[in-house]
Amino acid sequence: MRSISLVAITTALLATASGASATIFNVTSAGLYNYGTVQMAGTIPGYGAIDRNEYAGILVLQGTTDTAAPFSLTTYCFDILHNIGVGFGGQTGVNYTFSSASLANDLSGNAGTGNPLSANQVERMSGLARLGSYMFTKNVSDLSSRMAAIQAAIWSVEYGITASNFSSPTAQGFYNSYIGRSFPGAKTPVLVASNAQGQIIGNIQGQGLGAVPEPETWALMVLGFGLVGVNARRRSPTRTVAA
Repeated sequence: MRSISLVAITTALLATASGASATIFNVTSAGLYNYGTVQMAGTIPGYGAIDRNEYAGILVLQGTTDTAAPFSLTTYCFDILHNIGVGFGGQTGVNYTFSSASLANDLSGNAGTGNPLSANQVERMSGLARLGSYMFTKNVSDLSSRMAAIQAAIWSVEYGITASNFSSPTAQGFYNSYIGRSFPGAKTPVLVASNAQGQIIGNIQGQGLGAVPEPETWALMVLGFGLVGVNARRRSPTRTVAA
């Protein structure tokens, strides 16, 4: 059952977020959907070794912009090193303020800076986020495995770390497929929280927008993914995740 209406005005918000002035997103609820756990391991330049289990899935942010426009956005974590409190399987009330920015670095520093990302990394991360959002809105089969795999693939592209020990049995296979995909020209803004409101840990947090791609451009990319099936979602208490 889909309990929220998604991406109704995402395209317009993307256009605004890509413009000269940043859009402010006042987030009043956040929820992680179709998630699983994954072990991410490797070394992040300027940070050091990382080897830990993370919740991985698609994050839905809801609220109003600085112009009072309502939004419901699908996003993926573009910042594994900082945490944020969200609902699991359902929305929970939050008080976060995000602003739109161009994706340029991995946000590994506490000041919102980090290791620069190449054009190829930006394209692959953006393309994965958009592909994941498309599959989520279509409620594809084995959705929890796919959403966890998409998120893990984004982290791998961004930081050069690897994913293993997925809680979803088929997620590793999806991850292996997604990590090798190319998405020429894909580019999306990242929403950056620079305040410490609510449960944001580490002062900043970055979310990549997962706008639904244009059908004529992206339809061929999802052929064979099995755009059928329904996944039940469960509610659980608010937790803190890398988001």
